Amino acid sequence: MAIRLDVEAFVRRLKGTPRGAVSLRAERKRISSEIAEADRRAVLELAQALIDHGVARFVAYEIVLHHVPTLETLGPSDVMKLSRGLQHWGDIDSFACFITGPVWRARRFSDERVRKWTQSRDWVWRRVAAVSTVPLNSRARGGDGDAKRTLMICRLLIADPHDLVQKAVSWALRELAKRDPVSVRRFLASDGVRMRALVRREVTSKLETGRKRR
Repeated sequence: MAIRLDVEAFVRRLKGTPRGAVSLRAERKRISSEIAEADRRAVLELAQALIDHGVARFVAYEIVLHHVPTLETLGPSDVMKLSRGLQHWGDIDSFACFITGPVWRARRFSDERVRKWTQSRDWVWRRVAAVSTVPLNSRARGGDGDAKRTLMICRLLIADPHDLVQKAVSWALRELAKRDPVSVRRFLASDGVRMRALVRREVTSKLETGRKRR
């Protein structure tokens, strides 16, 4: 029997929580424990309600991420609903790290779908594409390393005109450098001339010093 969630009560709790990430994340953890037996439909309804009521988006995305039956069955239509209204770079990164990246890593998204995002007129989706590579490579996010898909996306975005997309490309390459520095060095050698100087410096510094900047 499906467990009904009091969505309005959860919204009130989170709206009444101090807005700092630490407090919100602590409350999210309590809620995740309480809804562990809920079905995916109820969890997705809760996540969408939190977004619609202006609760920090990372909370909604973490609720989905930490409810395994929901995360493991997320499809493209679910993901697109969760993306509505994305504008701020921080929300974009939460969406890519907690939703699209894990779904793509599990191959419930095709590579072609993510490639199409790199061609979007909206810089938001181009940044989503770049940041979605981070969970492929980040040990902390469950990644095993995927140079092929990461470099495919970085190559498509290497000359992107938007600063926030370029910063995402830098992040993607620096994360891959932790797992596969040889592939990143080869990429710099073959495509570095087309990269923005700042991105090239940051990635080179990561390879040589382990830090973003010298």
